[in-house]
Amino acid sequence: MLYAKAKKFASLLCVLLLTLACFGCSAPAGSAEKGQIYLYGETHSVPEINQKEFEIWNYYYHEEGMRHLFIEYPYFTAEYLNQWMQAEDDAILDQVFQNTEGTAGHSQATLDFLNSIKENCPETVFHGTDVGHQYWSTGQQYLAGLEAAGQQDSEQYRLAQENIEQGETFYCGDYTKGEADDVYRENAMAENFRRAYDALPEGTSIMGIYGAAHVGVYDMDYSGAVPCMANQLRETYGDGLHTLDLSFADDVSAVGTTETVTLNGKEYTAVNLGASQGMQFWQVLDAYEDVKDLPRALHNFRCDAYPCSVENGEVFLIDTTLQDGTVERRCYRADDPGQARTPMTTGFTTEE
Repeated sequence: MLYAKAKKFASLLCVLLLTLACFGCSAPAGSAEKGQIYLYGETHSVPEINQKEFEIWNYYYHEEGMRHLFIEYPYFTAEYLNQWMQAEDDAILDQVFQNTEGTAGHSQATLDFLNSIKENCPETVFHGTDVGHQYWSTGQQYLAGLEAAGQQDSEQYRLAQENIEQGETFYCGDYTKGEADDVYRENAMAENFRRAYDALPEGTSIMGIYGAAHVGVYDMDYSGAVPCMANQLRETYGDGLHTLDLSFADDVSAVGTTETVTLNGKEYTAVNLGASQGMQFWQVLDAYEDVKDLPRALHNFRCDAYPCSVENGEVFLIDTTLQDGTVERRCYRADDPGQARTPMTTGFTTEE
């Protein structure tokens, strides 16, 4: 999970612990060790979420040397953004943004996010792994530019053509009809992600930003027919994949803040994972070895109800505000939750 090895960066816990992921076991981008994948779920065009995402990427970029940012855009749109990152003006961005009018991403919050990245993280490389939305505008414009440059035989041209075909399939041959094949899209997004990630140097760690519906490692797609993108990616990348749904929190600015908690007389750092509908989630760092043999409680908690991916050896606290205003705290640990038909964390009791 995203905080499991945060101890290495304990001095930074107060502000950006959200971004400290598990770099105790991951490697800098481009190393020969196993790369890590950090996916963040969002509700599109929410300024507070976009700002938090920028803070996270800014940390990964400057402190961990990451350069590859995966986004819920078509391949050709991300390629345009990469051109814009090198341009002296905003003509490319303006055209791409105009083409997205009427979509959830057509907002000032999106522009502010992209401009912050260009200004502060100028070597960022975008990777678009969605199907070919705006294939009739941005897609055709991108192909025309490659044709004008005599690059019809390039890899970029081939991938753009394939992405346009994905868009046509998703929109059932005519985007004006209002029809869409969500199952096809979810499978294509997972396939596109694997292609883009596996093409990077071995050991590269990346961050990705997607709608929350695509990042639940235990969730199905919109239709309920196939596993969502992250669920499919988990089958490929295992414990190298970590997710956190930023849209879950009532107050996203509080996500990543910390407090000290005491379990069985010992103090630990707990990280705020978000609160929603009267339930506040925390992950307790470096606690599992101390609590793994404590007595089990009668209550367990489903892994798919957490706002994050759950991995073996992690410890969580859930504070529930009751009707009378009191707060009930329960403790859970991840004792190989994947062994159960329905993945669960195990409730446990502590001494007062």
